[in-house]
Amino acid sequence: MNPAPGDARPVLIVGATGRIGSEVIRLLLAQGISVRALVRPGSPLTLPGAAGVEVVSGELGGRASLDSAVRGVAACVVAVRDHPDQAQWESALIDTLETHAPVPLVKVSAFAASLSPPPGYGRAHAEVEEKLRRSTLPWTVLQPYMYMQNLLDMATPVRKLGCLPLPLGRCRVAFIDARDVARAAAGVLVAGEHAGQTHVLTGGQALSGADLATALSEVLDRRVRYLAVPQALASLLMRADGVSRWDVAMRAELFAMLRENGESRTSDACTRLTGTAPTSVHAFLRDHRPVFSDGLY
Repeated sequence: MNPAPGDARPVLIVGATGRIGSEVIRLLLAQGISVRALVRPGSPLTLPGAAGVEVVSGELGGRASLDSAVRGVAACVVAVRDHPDQAQWESALIDTLETHAPVPLVKVSAFAASLSPPPGYGRAHAEVEEKLRRSTLPWTVLQPYMYMQNLLDMATPVRKLGCLPLPLGRCRVAFIDARDVARAAAGVLVAGEHAGQTHVLTGGQALSGADLATALSEVLDRRVRYLAVPQALASLLMRADGVSRWDVAMRAELFAMLRENGESRTSDACTRLTGTAPTSVHAFLRDHRPVFSDGLY
């Protein structure tokens, strides 16, 4: 049974403090659906309406935490930030749900998981997807393309140097807003009609690095140039910005895949699942204009 307004059983959100999980919480609360959030100790849940969220403090890798988190839930959304132990953690969650609460699960995965072999972060997602397919849970998988939010990491060179340095070469990517992925996850939960299905989520238009720079120029009303930097330089810049070695290695594999194949195909899944068209890159940049102009992030 899909969650409904007034249902006393909460929806468990795993990855509740992230971009997607926190937005799913906001959307479900707005519909009157009860929410339980599994939050790591010391990671406060800060979002409008958070006072109405049942918070379970614990580690995703801890069996006791999982047992407590899943009991009595109506459904589960998994939107965990990529991590070296992700496959192990999410597999443990699937096992716990099968034992205590065989309820619908929506897994936010990645398009890279569908490739053979899956590059970068896609490997862990592919392992979890296979685990789901072998499970008894009524699961739905969302495979988004690269997030528009990744552009926010380039705000400093855009703001200070007027350039957008990315190791994308000339490839095109149908970037998607993480908020649209959250809307799709909430839509799947409420509809309850997508068990056993995998949906590839993309933006409405495939854009090159030059297209992104043009969009930034138009939104900021000043010239921004695209710099197709080599991967080695991009990796150094990421490390200087505090990105871990593991994350840099995973991203390097993904960028190599993008330069070779791109992510230019578009899907209507976002519109079908949410009832509205995906956010355009211009709309996203307008929403986040202060980040690129004033450094407010």
